[in-house]
Amino acid sequence: MAVTEESWRSAERSAKEAFVLQNENEQLKLNLFAASSQIETLTKDLGQLKKKKKSEIFSIRHVISMRGFKKKKKYDMKMGTAEAKSKCKEKEEKIKQLEEEIAIMKELDNGELVELQKKVASYELQLSEQKWDTKEMNKEKSKMEQYNREMQQLQNGISEAMKTASSSSSSSSSDLQSTKSNRSTSSEKMDDGTWKKQVL
Repeated sequence: MAVTEESWRSAERSAKEAFVLQNENEQLKLNLFAASSQIETLTKDLGQLKKKKKSEIFSIRHVISMRGFKKKKKYDMKMGTAEAKSKCKEKEEKIKQLEEEIAIMKELDNGELVELQKKVASYELQLSEQKWDTKEMNKEKSKMEQYNREMQQLQNGISEAMKTASSSSSSSSSDLQSTKSNRSTSSEKMDDGTWKKQVL
């Protein structure tokens, strides 16, 4: 089937669109990688806060369990313990808040991840189809080029044949003219001889 100029332009547009889709696909992958890195960082921060919380609780329990303090220090210990408990509670609330934020972020990221994966799959499918169409168009283009070459060869052959025919025609015309000239000369000679015989 011959490839028209319009179909070839359409194939080129399809190839460009496939290239744009591929770039968008790469950008989506980069965004996904950035989101995963952010989740990993938040998870590490949460782990560090939990370790710090355990360390502070251990220190408080150690202070509370210490023996041998005098009565005059009991009040200070009580105040220190209350302050430590207050700070510990603040830390626990902050950790809880962070855990909730991370859970929400994970849900959002999972939703975005699913959408990104769908987009990536769709883009990859479109890219595959565009590549197939481009491949088919290249095949058709090759056929068209072969057809054009054959037509050119045929035209060249016709031109050569016409040149040969023209040359042959010119040669025949020249031979015919020469033959006519010879006949005319012979006729003149014969007339001159006949006249001489009549005179004698």
